[in-house]
Amino acid sequence: MVIYLSDPYSSQETLDNNPDPVLKRVEEISKELLTMWFCLSNLQLIRLTWESPADILHKVAKYEAVHPVAGITDLQRRVGASRRCFLFIHEAMPREPLVVVHVALTRDIAYNLQKILKSTEEDWIDDEEATTAIYYSISSTQKGLAGIDLGNLLIKGVVEELQRDLPRVKVHSTLSPIPGFRAWVLRSLRGNSEFGEIIDEKIRVWMNEIAGKEIELEDAKNLLIQSLTANRIQPENIEQFKNILMRLCAVYLMRAKRNGLALNPVANFHVRNGAEVYRLNWGADSSVRGMDRSFGIMVNYKYNLEDLHRNSEDYTSNKRMNAHSQIIDLLDYNVCGSIYMPKTI
Repeated sequence: MVIYLSDPYSSQETLDNNPDPVLKRVEEISKELLTMWFCLSNLQLIRLTWESPADILHKVAKYEAVHPVAGITDLQRRVGASRRCFLFIHEAMPREPLVVVHVALTRDIAYNLQKILKSTEEDWIDDEEATTAIYYSISSTQKGLAGIDLGNLLIKGVVEELQRDLPRVKVHSTLSPIPGFRAWVLRSLRGNSEFGEIIDEKIRVWMNEIAGKEIELEDAKNLLIQSLTANRIQPENIEQFKNILMRLCAVYLMRAKRNGLALNPVANFHVRNGAEVYRLNWGADSSVRGMDRSFGIMVNYKYNLEDLHRNSEDYTSNKRMNAHSQIIDLLDYNVCGSIYMPKTI
């Protein structure tokens, strides 16, 4: 019954876009039922290890959507030393992972994805030495449950689990991709974005330095478009644009909004859950996929446990995002000409 309802729900149009009032009401009722059935009391938090059932290991590897698993060795590494993998299962679907989170145990907030995914034995630390949990992948496996906030429940459950097992771990942060950033930049440069002009005075100064002379706004845009539209962007080819892209990335995450909420879905998810936009990391993901979607930039969303409820309420009620000073400095509001609001935007 649960599987039957969740699958059709995934193939329907979204509630907002469905013009048929009857079907819309059916979808609303379906979502209410799914929310009730997939409440925390019906979910079981499981830690996956290399000794876990093979069929579940296979499904976790198959469903991984953020950073695809590159084979058995890769999967073994993700559930091995200095790593944790947790998932939710439902009592009615005991062999079916619903949402999965991968965690790296470290001493500091991670800034590079490859250091996590391709770590070797000499990089591992004893669990007792870890002070930081890095949530580097969260994947929902059931499209029919897209409207149910299982990811939020899973993160909170994992935090509680780690606090019990590893009391020295006090810092909880993600190392998250920024899907859509490159597309947004190019769309904006071409004048096809609802956001408007993204080349401010500070970026124009940087572009003049790159060009070696003072250039017009349209020439600056054309130079950026030409440099950022290659089919396969190489890290060394965009190094000269680091300051510009880091600034634009901060703008994209903090100021590109729709209905007052972050345009980027990953940012919206974590900030809605109470996280702080903590730090942007240049060259964090040099894979083809990472370069294609965000020029290799990744972001840390930091979960300060004592602030989660307040931050979440501020975002959902007042549309204000909590950001670390590292992000505020990238925005540099005095130059942008916008009103400076410490910590929240």
